[in-house]
Amino acid sequence: MTTEIDTQSESSESRKRLKVLAAVLATGVVIECAEAVADTRNPSGFLPTALGLAELLVCLTVIATAVEMAREGSPRKLLVIGRITVATPLVLLALLESIFSGGSGGHDAAGFGVVYLAWACAASGLSLMVVAGVRFVIELLKQRSSARE
Repeated sequence: MTTEIDTQSESSESRKRLKVLAAVLATGVVIECAEAVADTRNPSGFLPTALGLAELLVCLTVIATAVEMAREGSPRKLLVIGRITVATPLVLLALLESIFSGGSGGHDAAGFGVVYLAWACAASGLSLMVVAGVRFVIELLKQRSSARE
């Protein structure tokens, strides 16, 4: 009876963590798009700078949320979450490139924001995939040792 309650509790917490990660990634995408538009319209204004700082906070939150997601028990779910986390800034970069294809050619705040988000998501997603791989190997070793006994 307690294991059923514990399993439901862990599943509920896992869903909450997944929703938080999805919300953080979506927030990062929205902020980055807004930053790109604001930087195109007024490159030296306050809004691109403020959105850049908000993007840095999103990057830190992505990393913190990935650390929380590492508590997930299922290696397959961790692998999928890691792949989604790594793919998010790549999709964003492709989207921004298609929208602003006739860019100024210089370095702008939005470009650096995408780089920061990409590094944060890549580090977090790859870490989750490594954790998933390690847990998968541990499960295989446990199965082999129990089969030998």
